[in-house]
Parts: sequence; C-alpha cells; structure tokens
Amino acid sequence: MPIPMTDMERLLLILTVLFLPPAWAQEATPAAAPITPQERKELLDRAQSLKSEAGRIKAEAEKQRKEADASCWKKTLVSACLEDARRASIDSNAEARRKETEARRLEREVRQRDTDLLVLGWEGRRSQDGTELHHWNGSRTFQ
Repeated sequence: MPIPMTDMERLLLILTVLFLPPAWAQEATPAAAPITPQERKELLDRAQSLKSEAGRIKAEAEKQRKEADASCWKKTLVSACLEDARRASIDSNAEARRKETEARRLEREVRQRDTDLLVLGWEGRRSQDGTELHHWNGSRTFQ
C-alpha cells in the first residue's frame, strides 16, 4: 500500500533526489597554498591587532555605559536614556565581536596552512625515500 503524500511532499522528495547527489559530489574547499614565514607573521600580527582593537572597543563601551548609567538617573526620562545607552553598548560590542571573529578566522587560516605545509613535508619525505612509514591519519598527528 503506497504511503499517501501531498503534492508538496512529492515536490520536496523529487527536489531532494535531484539535488542531493550533486551536493555529495562537491569537493571540499581546496587547500590554500603553504604559508611563508613572512605571510604567517603578517597574518598573526593582523589578528593580534584586531584582538587588541576589539578589547579597546569593549573597554570604551563599558566605560561609556557606566558613565551613561550614572548620568541617566539625573534626567527626567530615565528609561529612555538607559535604553539608548544599552543600545550604544550593544552596537559597540557587536563591532568588537566582528573584529574578534576576523582575528579568529586569520588564526584559523594560519593553522590550516601550517598543517598543509606539514602534510606536504611528510608527503615529500615519503615520495623521496619510497617508504610508507608515516601516513596522514586525518588528525593533526602522523602514524
């Protein structure tokens, strides 16, 4: 006995069958070129500067929030003033989080490219001496 389906369910089933195999067949993102020491230093310096800038933004936002909280209690519309201060703090912290995210992305890129360089080094050793003593097992270690 066939399972009763609505037209929408049939359409979803057909679309899934059509588009799922191409999604499986897609290659993973290609590995970036191995990193040079100069480029590694530049990326890590950039990440560090983004982190310090994010920290500065957060500290400044916290300072402004405390000052605004204190001054808001002296105004007539306390709730509106506090809400404005909170909104400004949230916006500043969002900018700081964006910078921290970019810094983490740069650090992740450096780690990935370091790993790629390490893998290429081991692959080169294997191909030169013809032995299969070491192989990449998918983690950060060799066996």
